[in-house]
Amino acid sequence: MKTTMKLLSYGLTIFTILCSSCSKDGDTGPIGPAGTAGIDGIDGEDGNANVRTFVFNDVGFSGAETIALDMTGILTPEVIKRDVILVYLRVGDESLASRGRVFNLPSRVLGSFSDDIPTQYINFWLDDSENGIPEKIIVNTRSIENTTLFPDERTPVEWIKVVIIESSFSELSSKSQSSTISVMAELKSAGVDVNDYQSVCAYYGICGD
Repeated sequence: MKTTMKLLSYGLTIFTILCSSCSKDGDTGPIGPAGTAGIDGIDGEDGNANVRTFVFNDVGFSGAETIALDMTGILTPEVIKRDVILVYLRVGDESLASRGRVFNLPSRVLGSFSDDIPTQYINFWLDDSENGIPEKIIVNTRSIENTTLFPDERTPVEWIKVVIIESSFSELSSKSQSSTISVMAELKSAGVDVNDYQSVCAYYGICGD
């Protein structure tokens, strides 16, 4: 009899377990707290403007008061309206007070100590072609009194470098003028003086001389 009661008890226990395991799930509990944020990834490298440089070594004012720099296919309408064009000139000849200095044109350039080469004003402009698109940058030198200089009075040139800084605007629009302003504002906020050639070179990573 005892054996029968034990078997019956075991059977009821097993039946209860089976029934409870097949019962309907209860209501979903509340959402737990958010987990701890993961570690931040490594920052990417800072971007840089697209800067192009064009160096003219074998140039000088010996034959005329102007130097024509061939920029065919480079000075597109987009570049002229949107980008910043800087022209730098490095003075040669050891007898000059400004020997080895790099000037951002237009600029007043000191002459020689003996006054054989007077102080002069060197400027540049874009030369229009027949189709209205500039193909040359014209560099011109005149005395500070705006008089003609003799060939041996003109500033000797070691090289001229044209730097074109592309703006962030991809299309021509009413904002084209502001695009060049934004480039200059960026340089100013970074403490870069465009008259300081080495400062511009270091900022854009285009140093090479």
